[in-house]
Amino acid sequence: MTDKTFICNVFMGVALQNSQKKLLFGITMTCATLVALLVFQNCGSKKFNGSSSEASLDAPLDENGQPYCREDQRLVSGICVNYNSTKDCNATALARYRADAKTSDDAKLTFSYCHFLGRMPEKEGYDFWLSSFSTYGRSYQFAGLFVGAGISWEKCKSKSSSNPTSPNSCNDSASVAVANMYNVALKRNGASSEISYWVNQWPNIGSNFRERAGNLGLNFANSPEFQSMYGDVF
Repeated sequence: MTDKTFICNVFMGVALQNSQKKLLFGITMTCATLVALLVFQNCGSKKFNGSSSEASLDAPLDENGQPYCREDQRLVSGICVNYNSTKDCNATALARYRADAKTSDDAKLTFSYCHFLGRMPEKEGYDFWLSSFSTYGRSYQFAGLFVGAGISWEKCKSKSSSNPTSPNSCNDSASVAVANMYNVALKRNGASSEISYWVNQWPNIGSNFRERAGNLGLNFANSPEFQSMYGDVF
């Protein structure tokens, strides 16, 4: 082999190695790009796993573009809400439940829990009140019984020590119950004359605390003040 031939072979070998390296580098970069795209696509279409303790305002979408919530959540007005929680009762979410309340039983019930009781329903309470629409309707009768139940249980300040888990166990005085009703139903304090009137009526509107609270709620729900406040809901 001559010197010229040797030198030519060396240069050709180097050139071939460089060419192979470039080809290998190009293939490697292409593969890396494809992997990155696949990972991104997977992350983008992966179902929301609900790792956050507070649901986002707009429910995440699954790979079919449908709203997706965890099994322990409900979809209301485009929001994944948590049972028995206060986190999904913020002002923005409450406005959305209210806007849908006339056309959605779920939104009506969710608004009622958030606005009057300040929390989301527990699963049992949600199922009970949702089924009650077929019995009580969706208007002011439901609203009255709902706030009445809130007074006899949720907002009760003095529960019976013998059976504190019973809805009939509230031992609040008439004046406390009536004051609670003004705060819950009308979001204001009752005037002394207003409270005195209903305290005097209290013995005549039922045979036990729960019954009286329910009838008091019905009276409040049928009042012009209540209906002017919530005519867009009930």
